[in-house]
Amino acid sequence: MLFRSPQPTASPTPSPSPTATPAPSPTQTTVPVFERLRLKDAKRLAAELGLVVEIIEQETQDEPPDVVLEQDPFPGTALPPGSTITLTVSRAPATVPVPDLRGLGEEDAISTLEDAGLVAGERSDAWSDSVPVGLIVKTRPKAGTEVAPSTSVDYWLSR
Repeated sequence: MLFRSPQPTASPTPSPSPTATPAPSPTQTTVPVFERLRLKDAKRLAAELGLVVEIIEQETQDEPPDVVLEQDPFPGTALPPGSTITLTVSRAPATVPVPDLRGLGEEDAISTLEDAGLVAGERSDAWSDSVPVGLIVKTRPKAGTEVAPSTSVDYWLSR
């Protein structure tokens, strides 16, 4: 006589297996701290790690030019080679030279300042034997000085 085992009527439900946070694979790199590095050093380090650098410039007087101010992603992030990191880098503020206004009439001098992105400052009188009356004798800051855009330039008219 043959005996047969009864057939199961339902299949067992598999229990969920625990999931772990995956560790960075050997092909990933951990993003280092780039902040406060000179740009050339940050680029060299990124290249050694196989990362691509995107640069955003930010004008500031608080840091010398070409210093990394911020980074994205944050240090400690695991990335595969070829990933892009964004570095915000300091840039010196733009400057413009004060134009030479000597010998110009007041109206022309003010137009010249505005064309240069500067603002006419305080007007004063000065006595001059060599500059005809009504023309600019000097400015402060003096001609050729590099200043920030919208700087006020004082001027003296001959009387």
